Amino acid sequence: MIHYTYLITNTLNGKIYIGVHSTNDINDGYMGSSIPLNNDIQKFGKEYFTKQILNYFPTRNEAIDEERRLVDDNFVKRPDTYNINLGGRTTTTGLVPVKDKQGNTMMVRKDDPRYINGELVHVIKGLKYNFSQDELDRRSRQGKSNGNLRRVTDGINNKSIHKEQLEQFLKDNPGWRQGQTQKWTQESIDKNISGEGHKKYKERKSKEREEKRNEILRIREENKKRGQIWINDGVHNLRIYKDELQKYSGWNVGFLHTLTDKGRENIIDAGHAAKGKINITVNGKWTKIKKELLDEFVKEHPDTQIGWVGLVTGNKNGSSGYKWMNKNGEYKYVSPSEIEQYEKNGWVYGYKNVKVKSNI
Repeated sequence: MIHYTYLITNTLNGKIYIGVHSTNDINDGYMGSSIPLNNDIQKFGKEYFTKQILNYFPTRNEAIDEERRLVDDNFVKRPDTYNINLGGRTTTTGLVPVKDKQGNTMMVRKDDPRYINGELVHVIKGLKYNFSQDELDRRSRQGKSNGNLRRVTDGINNKSIHKEQLEQFLKDNPGWRQGQTQKWTQESIDKNISGEGHKKYKERKSKEREEKRNEILRIREENKKRGQIWINDGVHNLRIYKDELQKYSGWNVGFLHTLTDKGRENIIDAGHAAKGKINITVNGKWTKIKKELLDEFVKEHPDTQIGWVGLVTGNKNGSSGYKWMNKNGEYKYVSPSEIEQYEKNGWVYGYKNVKVKSNI
């Protein structure tokens, strides 16, 4: 699966749209889901719109995070954008469906000046619903939600009545009451009594599960035959099928191993956290301490800093070559260029089985 952010530009008026898309086909022709954008595409023609892929991401969540960063509140309020929703959002909270004077529908923010001054009106403004009784009953049977309807029954038949007419209807029809009667056919009754209905239901569900399981296995087997490889563009990693490699011009085969300074520090902290200890720096010296002793230690040493301050020495190519060394109860994660100097000063390799000073 390919995940990317993209930019669509209207070459006639310069309006732009930024979105995120996930697909198995990079050439699927996707042009966004924005209603205002698609209205203009239909109005002017697709040939007047260009699409540019901004960045690829290994997961959809990362792509959505990037969209959230690009499409912020200021971007949405700009007059030259089609975006009406903040990036990274999958809901329409704060938006209303509206139509313009030509009858085109779209979603806009409630504080949009065009909606406030009446240039754009709510899509249901002026609509009147005058359904027949048959239509009301049909919509009710289909499960269409309508808070103004109430179900009534005479013990055999069911009807949907508007709530404003309910009281009068019950007065005019003494045999009716509010509620609904479940209708059973003789065939349903016989199946229920014999247990045949439940047996057939279990058989049907079992067959559906088996078919689904076989389909998953078939897809897995096909994917195995196709084979997958890792590729990278120097920044991001992506796992694709071998036969799709030609689609990724400029990408290199292989997984890009990167470990930032912050990531290396987090790994070290996580290792000690698993042992119930926390990294601290005291007067420029690095050590670690049990969590339950930290508060008492900080009272005695007010200059204590959480974490190993100044630990990372700037190696940008990962942690390869770094070694744990200790001397007199102190620990350091030493870079390759410093190891020889530490050895000369009496430091030894490792951090396990090193006793912590009694006051820590």
